[in-house]
Amino acid sequence: MTLKAIAPHPNQPIIALLALKESYMNKPEEELELHLRPRTTETVSIKIPTDTLRSLEKVAATQDMSLEALLKLYIGQGLRQNLAKL
Repeated sequence: MTLKAIAPHPNQPIIALLALKESYMNKPEEELELHLRPRTTETVSIKIPTDTLRSLEKVAATQDMSLEALLKLYIGQGLRQNLAKL
């Protein structure tokens, strides 16, 4: 199977691809094309305990992701779970 992702900007992390990869791994004959639409963004600053940040960096490295991509993944997963409960 070939997974292709089309991002509107080369620096935009493709987080959704990780979730899609698991569900399509058993279908090697299918090709998946992911289209992302550009969205406006805002920069935020948060304080994270140093030991937590080091742990996040370790997890990101084992997942072959940037720290920013991992944080966005975690935030997105939690947000979707909470929105589903509303």
